[in-house]
Amino acid sequence: MHVIASQPFGRNIVGGSCCDPAAAAMVLLLCLGFLPTVATCPPHCLCASDIISCSGRNLSTMPFGLPSYATRLDLSHNSIGALRVDWVSQPFHRLTTLILNRNSISQIEVASFAVTPHLLHLDLSSNQLTVLNSSIFTGLKELKELLLIGNQIFHIKPGAFSDVDSLERLYLSANRLTAFPLELYEEPKGPRNLTFLDLSYNRLSKVPIQSLLSLTHHASVYLQENPLLCDCSLVALLEYWTWKQYRPLMDFRGEYPCRDGAVRDINCTRHGVMYIPLQARTYRVEPGERLRVQCPGLPLPVQEGLVVFWVTPRMTLNSSAGDPSARRSVLPNGTLEIQGALLEDSGTYGCVV
Repeated sequence: MHVIASQPFGRNIVGGSCCDPAAAAMVLLLCLGFLPTVATCPPHCLCASDIISCSGRNLSTMPFGLPSYATRLDLSHNSIGALRVDWVSQPFHRLTTLILNRNSISQIEVASFAVTPHLLHLDLSSNQLTVLNSSIFTGLKELKELLLIGNQIFHIKPGAFSDVDSLERLYLSANRLTAFPLELYEEPKGPRNLTFLDLSYNRLSKVPIQSLLSLTHHASVYLQENPLLCDCSLVALLEYWTWKQYRPLMDFRGEYPCRDGAVRDINCTRHGVMYIPLQARTYRVEPGERLRVQCPGLPLPVQEGLVVFWVTPRMTLNSSAGDPSARRSVLPNGTLEIQGALLEDSGTYGCVV
């Protein structure tokens, strides 16, 4: 009878001893220095799956060695004073939310956000920013929401928002702005889909009436608690918004000027503008025909210097444009003219003067 020596499956006898292939591979990796590294959580931070929180740790600089696997990074309630271009050692390709509110940030270097190319939400509220420099948000092409509430911003330089193509919601409340940032909508490389703009609690005394008539077709612009001058143009704008049940006005009507008896105290006929309560009328016209509609309630002849606005479903027209070749135009007497009516001309029209 032959005796056969048995051995566990997967083991070899080498030199009279057993050697596990997996163990040998590990030893080899150790010798070659190829052992995979494990990202560790920085001191003073809490890490859970894809979330890193370093909030309220009295940090004056960015913590070293932040793991790049995070999708949400919270650095709020610290004493960080600046955001440098090298604030992290490697790109955060997964990061979608960055919270930096309630710090002391007064400076953001250009390209600081190049390391967070997929960021969707950025909160820089309650810091010490005063000026938004050109290209300050370079690299944030996918950003959807930006919060800058409660800083000290008084100036926005041209090109500050030139790289945030996808921005939809911008909060600039409680700053020191004295001019409406119209460049947000007019810059060729600015946000294409900005549908929410909060400018409440700033220092605006005037706003671009005609631009706002056009913008508020598709965007919510919040202007409450600004020291707006209650003139006839603003009265007309607020009346139009009321007629349209414009949500930013209806939700905060008591925080806008021109309340109660203020409107009755303004003689708009002496200011080159006239306040006319809006009236609803329906007009029918066959395709291809011409339609002329007088501004309801506007006395004729029109006062010299008076500009009449017509808000159409697609644009805002005014009587100062004077383009006789345009298919839709406002005549000098304030009458809306549509030549060769099309089905696409259907909708709600409003006259504001």
